[in-house]
Amino acid sequence: MADVYRNVQITLAAGVSDDDDGGIFKSVDKEHVGPNYVTITDEGEEHQVYMRSAICHSEMLPLAERGWIFQERLLCRRYLIFARDELQWECLEDVACSCQHSTSQNSVFNPREEGRDPYFPNTDSINSDKFTKAKLAKLDELANEDLGDLWQLLITEYSLRKLTFPKYKLPALASMARVFEGVSGDKYVEGLWLSKLHNDLIWERDPEFSESLGRPRFNVPS
Repeated sequence: MADVYRNVQITLAAGVSDDDDGGIFKSVDKEHVGPNYVTITDEGEEHQVYMRSAICHSEMLPLAERGWIFQERLLCRRYLIFARDELQWECLEDVACSCQHSTSQNSVFNPREEGRDPYFPNTDSINSDKFTKAKLAKLDELANEDLGDLWQLLITEYSLRKLTFPKYKLPALASMARVFEGVSGDKYVEGLWLSKLHNDLIWERDPEFSESLGRPRFNVPS
């Protein structure tokens, strides 16, 4: 499946569907697609400036919560998401959305600071600057230590996803593992890497993060 995901030209994602019968199109909020304007008076003349409301991207779409979607979304070349109130675009180089785009150099992509990875505004999920498709597109340029750090970030993000059957936990990550294995030459063993077992076996639970997800707080050892 890694070969399938990495060679598909474009994936159309029904981002707001809760299941395979939810469809791809949804009724959008008029606040986000309707014309909004302000009136500016300059030297006695009134001018109307039209704009659209920015959308908060921090909310994870139902499709993105699924464990099986994780590797498909990251490995495919182009990913077009039909979200709640807009279209979102992700590719190996950049991201874009309907509600925000850069006007500099006639670019349609989301503006960002120089040197920062692609990201959607107001989000701390898989689209954030800490973990992007852009990094995965350049795996062969990373040192083994950086590959290990990236894998741990990947596992952290993946662990937030939902699986209908727990037994699919590792199969739903297998394509990602195959890609990392091909680049690093390391041996993949049940979700861990042979050369990094001393690091991969160490884990910790963040109580504040768990509480933010509505999960109970326990005092447990690492």
